[in-house]
Amino acid sequence: ADSAEGGLVVYTEKPPASWTGAQRNHGGDNEAARRRLLEESGFRNVTVPYRQNRLVVFESDLFHRSGRVAFKPGYRNRRINWTLLFGR
Repeated sequence: ADSAEGGLVVYTEKPPASWTGAQRNHGGDNEAARRRLLEESGFRNVTVPYRQNRLVVFESDLFHRSGRVAFKPGYRNRRINWTLLFGR
């Protein structure tokens, strides 16, 4: 893997509390509103590089996304991602 790719990008902004789960998730009609919120913050983020066997714990209400995936081809080189959600 390219050591600069495949990690996690966690932005410093949260969606408004009034947004529904569908509005919070990536894609759909709300993409422009999400982009505006991130632009207003200057897209401030913490980028956590990919490392084998790494655990990343963060407040999942923050906007976040996977970094660009750039792994070698083949089954043995794939990334495994486990997502565990907690909260109300």
